[in-house]
Amino acid sequence: MLSHDVDSLKHMFADVALEMECEQIRIELREQLQYQARVVLNGAEARATVKLNDGFRLVIKPAVPGFNSSFNWFKWREFTHPQTGELVKISQIRAGVKLLAREPDADSFVTLITFGVDAPNMEDVISKALSKIQKHCGLRLVALPELLATNPNNNATSNGENK
Repeated sequence: MLSHDVDSLKHMFADVALEMECEQIRIELREQLQYQARVVLNGAEARATVKLNDGFRLVIKPAVPGFNSSFNWFKWREFTHPQTGELVKISQIRAGVKLLAREPDADSFVTLITFGVDAPNMEDVISKALSKIQKHCGLRLVALPELLATNPNNNATSNGENK
């Protein structure tokens, strides 16, 4: 019977591992948190972009060195629980974050600040990033929620049921 640990599987299937991690990040941002966000995977490069108020954007990139020149979102740790002696595995997101501001009278963005964030999930990554931005830049920013699409043929009620 063959047994592989997480790192050996990530090495053997680096592209699949990164694709799966990106899907997890997309699910957290779009479906669970319902932010205006997108996750892009282009070869070995991944990034998530979250729209903020007043035309700002957060660009979040994975920061855990991976295989084949890629970076991964999740860092896995193992430790022994001090009371039970049980082996516990936890994951943590490590990401590089950039705050972008729209250039006045242009269709481009400029980077205002970059920093790293470690957190157990994307909700905490966003929260920590926005706290750092407020502290260091004095900007009170929020992630914009996904807007409900209005379809004239679909009369949705407030409880989500169709009439």
